[in-house]
Amino acid sequence: MLAVLGLAKPRSPGDWVKWGLLAPPVNLAARLVVVAGEHLNGGPDPVASPPVRDWETTMTQVRRESAALLPGRTVRPLLFFRYLLLYRA
Repeated sequence: MLAVLGLAKPRSPGDWVKWGLLAPPVNLAARLVVVAGEHLNGGPDPVASPPVRDWETTMTQVRRESAALLPGRTVRPLLFFRYLLLYRA
């Protein structure tokens, strides 16, 4: 099984409503939990962070291109502009 957790640029009004309105309160709650954990554990973890780059593809492009390359794949939208692509060979 192949699993990809990716970041997709919102394109449709539905994407903006779902991610733009629902994600900020959840993001705030998640950030508060992280800050509280860092405070209780003596500060942020000094581990190097992974490389990050700006998004280039939209959810529509992810679905279209993954369908051509991986027939039978599943793409699920997640919070924070993320998606989960699952493929079983």
